[in-house]
Amino acid sequence: MDPVVWFVGADEEPADAAFGPDAFEQMSLEAAGSAAEEAAIREFWRGHRVVLMSVEGAYAYLATRTTDGAVVHGVEPEFEETTVVAASEAGLRAQVAGEVPVHPLVAGLIHGLG
Repeated sequence: MDPVVWFVGADEEPADAAFGPDAFEQMSLEAAGSAAEEAAIREFWRGHRVVLMSVEGAYAYLATRTTDGAVVHGVEPEFEETTVVAASEAGLRAQVAGEVPVHPLVAGLIHGLG
């Protein structure tokens, strides 16, 4: 059985997997209604690095925002509308390890790991 939630390696390229780390960007680009929307989508994804993907239920992800290192949660259909769930990747790791309280959006994703 294929995993429904997985971490994305820092060196993973879109071509490395059938459902690569750029899949949600590609879905957004396909749904874009104008060149301006496409440009805004591309700009958003240039500033985010996906660290966890989920295809369980609604498609969702966690990504590191490159401007400040915060970890954000995004979900379909508007992948680019995000919520900060951790101040950093270290904060996310602490949540996953159970060292600090888990943000509800993170909890909803990591239950599918394993």
